[in-house]
Amino acid sequence: MYGLMLHLMDKEPGLTVFYNGPRCGASAPDHAHLQAGTTGVLPLQKEWPRLARNLTTIVVVDDRSNATLATIDDYPCPALVITASNVEDSQQLFECLYEELARRNSDFQKEGDDEPMLNIVGWRDGDSYIVVV
Repeated sequence: MYGLMLHLMDKEPGLTVFYNGPRCGASAPDHAHLQAGTTGVLPLQKEWPRLARNLTTIVVVDDRSNATLATIDDYPCPALVITASNVEDSQQLFECLYEELARRNSDFQKEGDDEPMLNIVGWRDGDSYIVVV
């Protein structure tokens, strides 16, 4: 699913792409887990310039690509952010994050569930991919 999100953001830079986990607000049988809308209208995006100044970096993939995984410290709920200037580094960081979340939390993806317990929102800001988990 994450790769498809990045593909959509790559092809349509003006989109914000959402993924809702099956038990994270997407419990209705007819609910589309992957959605898209106009970038810049979410409160998260409106506050992004301020939030981006207060990130705590956890992982840096490569200084040249500016690919990082960080925590958003000044936000109403726990959130992690992946920023990268290319799809490959963003995908690599997400795969590492996904594996670590699954390893640390037995409720992350319950037996019988096709999808994990998380919500993701991503958008482009110039050449950067910004993805909040």
